[in-house]
Amino acid sequence: MKFFHIEANDQIAQPRFIDWFNEMNPRQLVARDISQISRLTVSLHAGAVFTDIISYPYFMISDGFASLVSIYDESIQFRHVVLNDKENRRFMAYNIPLLEEIDCLSQESELNRDGSVLLKTVLLREVVKGRSLFQIGGVKNRYVVSSLELVESALRREALGLKITEVPLV
Repeated sequence: MKFFHIEANDQIAQPRFIDWFNEMNPRQLVARDISQISRLTVSLHAGAVFTDIISYPYFMISDGFASLVSIYDESIQFRHVVLNDKENRRFMAYNIPLLEEIDCLSQESELNRDGSVLLKTVLLREVVKGRSLFQIGGVKNRYVVSSLELVESALRREALGLKITEVPLV
């Protein structure tokens, strides 16, 4: 049983959100409070592509990635967001998974002083066992973790823009 922290690859250009706080509350990190369907304006230079994963301002995944997540955990619900690049006349549908926050950090984990950044992540094996996609609880910032099976399936389907880092278990 292996788990990975997943996020957007910072080596690939991400869309720049324009006035997103008019549609969504910038202080609200809980996706459940977002309307069922939202539209956000973004700017993405002409040569760039929409990736399968976006980490900010919310953890968002493409329709294809969301379908894959549903195979591994059909209980995960989604909020739908359309990103509209008006300048280049492109748009892409994304899904914000409503992830369960799991308090799963072991004593070996390390946080910065205000509890917003994980300096060292070590998960409790028995707490995360059987889960495929979740958010680490007890940390101010968002850390999304996926099972090896889900990560492997995403990589086989050539998910674009996925950055993975293995997370140790005790």
